[in-house]
Amino acid sequence: MSLLGILALALLFAALVGAPLLVRNIRAIFTREVSSFFTSPLAYVLIFIFLVAINALTFLWPGRELIENEQAALKDFFFYYHPWVLAFYAPLLAMRTLSDEHRQGTIELISTMPVRTIELVCGKFLGSFILLFASLLFTISVWITVSRLGDPDHGPIISGYMGSLLVGGTFIAVTLAVSALTRSQVICVAVSIPICLLLCIIGFDPVQNFFSDSGVRFLTFLGELLASVSVMPAFVDFSKGLIELRYLFYFVSAIALCLFITNTVLQNKRA
Repeated sequence: MSLLGILALALLFAALVGAPLLVRNIRAIFTREVSSFFTSPLAYVLIFIFLVAINALTFLWPGRELIENEQAALKDFFFYYHPWVLAFYAPLLAMRTLSDEHRQGTIELISTMPVRTIELVCGKFLGSFILLFASLLFTISVWITVSRLGDPDHGPIISGYMGSLLVGGTFIAVTLAVSALTRSQVICVAVSIPICLLLCIIGFDPVQNFFSDSGVRFLTFLGELLASVSVMPAFVDFSKGLIELRYLFYFVSAIALCLFITNTVLQNKRA
């Protein structure tokens, strides 16, 4: 993954060369993205569904043991489900970023403005990312609950939230790349969710155990290769309170690669 990460960062840097990013352009796109989201009833419906799903998985089934045993750890009852929920939620947050612009014809209007495509992509990404941050912020009630149940180690909880943000940011970047390719939000979601789920599944413990226990050298190598691409090994370490530089680099490079792809697609359409 290190070579792929270096390539992704190099490509994104190449996209930035030629003129400095104008913060005011990114801020204007970011502000427009956030305001348009919260003026739509869909925003509140999505956040409500996200909170219901997270709390149900944590406190009801299958995480009811958290209350029954009065445990104060969130790794196995709260963060465990985050990648799977975010694989659905992040694409729903970002599905309208570019595909909606194509559908309404405003992408052509934006292309006539003095805004670089990379500034448009960064503004769109940051807009969806701050919505993800706000959604996760509403789940702090779970943190407060376990603090009342016992004396949890707050370090892993903070790093777990950081991991959730990075996983969600990666899924948003994936959805942005897909959104740049289609005018349909339905197609965007239908393609993005399986990709995000695949990034979870290929690093899931049962899948990795299948490869490692196969006894076949090629399958063992394939399992290690898939794990290096998956978000799961990195997220599991974050949920344990382990923040490794290589995993930070993984998330940054994955996001950079997706943003570069998005920028390239938009530049080709703009040309």
